[in-house]
Amino acid sequence: MSDEGKNAPLPRMSRQDALDWARRFTEEAAGAAGLELEPGSPDSLFGPCFGKHGETSTDERFQLMYSAYSPLPVEHHTAAVDKIRAALEREGYTITGYRPYGGPRVSAIVEATAPDNRFTVSVESAGKPPAPPTKLSFGVDTTCLIPPTATQSPQ
Repeated sequence: MSDEGKNAPLPRMSRQDALDWARRFTEEAAGAAGLELEPGSPDSLFGPCFGKHGETSTDERFQLMYSAYSPLPVEHHTAAVDKIRAALEREGYTITGYRPYGGPRVSAIVEATAPDNRFTVSVESAGKPPAPPTKLSFGVDTTCLIPPTATQSPQ
């Protein structure tokens, strides 16, 4: 939501365009580290938008949570996250979090905000503890969006 108040116009994007944006991001982020995503690994979940006090709307607004994975031995996680961080900075993303790999309970991670739409993106070590991580997880969380053809309801 914008800083203009709770009834400010929401960003307009279709569900398919949001999925396409998330897919492009995950593919490009993986490519920046010389990686490919696991076939069939993308998971997507559309959900409602919630207000500060848990309220929802009757219009068609939504949020997307999207994730994909790439297999990668743990000893390469920090180098891959560093390459992705550099690529994000070149593209104008605001880096909001970074940490090199530090053991099974201290994942390598980079988190950022996209410059054009404020989507939150992340890349981090993933696996099944207590074993060392065996993958990188690429995630996208959108802001609250409303389809181009929907009428926004006041809150």
